[in-house]
Amino acid sequence: MAGLAAERDAMAVLAWTASRMCTGDTASGLDGADESSSDEDAMECEARVVTELVDASGQPLPDRFVMAMRALQGEFTPQETDVDNERSQDLLLSALVNFPTTVDVRIVSRPGSSDEHDTLVADMGRLCEAAGGSESASLNVTPRGSRLSIGLKLSVPSAEALAEVRAALTEHPRVQMVF
Repeated sequence: MAGLAAERDAMAVLAWTASRMCTGDTASGLDGADESSSDEDAMECEARVVTELVDASGQPLPDRFVMAMRALQGEFTPQETDVDNERSQDLLLSALVNFPTTVDVRIVSRPGSSDEHDTLVADMGRLCEAAGGSESASLNVTPRGSRLSIGLKLSVPSAEALAEVRAALTEHPRVQMVF
């Protein structure tokens, strides 16, 4: 019996409240005897159900459960105009992340000389300034043998802007990988 009670206490509870809001002339026709079509047209009502997911003790449910519920409700479903295949860019990211945000981007260079690496670092610095301004972007360079590992911290306004930055980085001839 004790195990059943503990299981019942651990179950998620869906608490809900209903509210009704009416606007317009409600003085006439409340008893239903003198209703006319003009009174019905003057009065507008709307109702909504507010749900809050909590456990049996009243505490909010874990984030992973809330995210699963949001997914089941279709919140992350792409718009009809969006391409939803393996080549689509950042559909899930735009659904999960509140933009504008700061993101970390890692760049790995192709093997090269120190002069080529200096040119690449200068190009990445210019890209940082163009992407978000010097106050919101930072550049961290780590040598890895004949390659460079460059960390960028960029402030981006949307997932589409981040996809454009990644595409611009990938097109650079001295860049091997962007992630």
